[in-house]
Amino acid sequence: MNKKIIYTFDSRNYMLWDFLKEYEKINPLEMNEILDKSYNEMILQLDRNGIKYSDLKNLLIPQKHKKEICLVFDSSKIKHSMYGLEVFKIYFPTIEKIEKTCVFAGDLIANKIHQEKVKIILNESINKVNESNYMHSTQYYLIYLNNLSNSDFNNIINAVSKFKEFFGYIDTTFASPIKNLISTCIFQQYFKYKKNIVMSKIMDEDGLNNIGYPFEDYDFSCKYINETEYNSFLCYKIFRPYYSFDEDDQLFSINTITSKISKLKDFDILIEDKKFKYLQQIKLNNESKLGLDKIQKQDLIRLIKHYYNPNYIYNIEFNNHGVYKFNLILDLELKKNDFKRFILAFKYNFEEEVIELITMF
Repeated sequence: MNKKIIYTFDSRNYMLWDFLKEYEKINPLEMNEILDKSYNEMILQLDRNGIKYSDLKNLLIPQKHKKEICLVFDSSKIKHSMYGLEVFKIYFPTIEKIEKTCVFAGDLIANKIHQEKVKIILNESINKVNESNYMHSTQYYLIYLNNLSNSDFNNIINAVSKFKEFFGYIDTTFASPIKNLISTCIFQQYFKYKKNIVMSKIMDEDGLNNIGYPFEDYDFSCKYINETEYNSFLCYKIFRPYYSFDEDDQLFSINTITSKISKLKDFDILIEDKKFKYLQQIKLNNESKLGLDKIQKQDLIRLIKHYYNPNYIYNIEFNNHGVYKFNLILDLELKKNDFKRFILAFKYNFEEEVIELITMF
């Protein structure tokens, strides 16, 4: 197999792969071949639309120094039944100059029995701009954006704050209970790449702007990718804690580069002595606030095991040296609501059930 890197893979929100596994009884070897074919088709479709997959890296994976935001709109204050379109007219002018961002949308959905709890979590998390009378969670329409600079983040808030429909915003850069809930409610409508709006389409059909928003009025061109390739390889996965029903998503992600798959939570973490010494001297010596400057190797392994999320892997790679690799996020809390993000790169060793730490930065 030739060198391959996959920035992200999502079966968490796209159920085709589970269906093939469970009902068509596709084994990991066959699945690897199907996934490889789908990956190559995705690259081809991007090329046809004048887009290089390599240009989408920062868009599709979490960035160490970029922010994420959820804009919360009160649809009860919007008279038009197509409130999504009205919200689009409010927020889209604020992101026109942002080169790359994924745009998610959806109502804040929760069961009737959970409404009071959702109300509390929302009020605790949101930075309120305008007053809103909570009647039901679904009155709140959410717009979620990733890959934002600090100035992007602040400019968006300043621009939409003048609209009475805008309830407020949530900084969703790091984990929180409200972010966990949001990740289960919304879906990626499209991603913005330069002057292109890229969305999914039904296979083999001509592209159709199924969202129905007037992107052309803002001098943007709509590009279309088959839904399987788009939903699997071109959707940003909002980070959330480990849920057991996400385990298959992890296995499918590994299956994109190898047929030898197993759940990472069952693997040991290996840090070679030479590597640990390097990390101590170069990477961790300035992390006294987190107590990492004097940490011992076994303590670092325990820390990684405690905090890392084995279901959220990205930068999944098979390189020219025959090595399988992937990255994980490690978010450590300095104090309440103050986090520091580390990116961990691991080598995947199926035979020995070990993931070996390559670097941490």
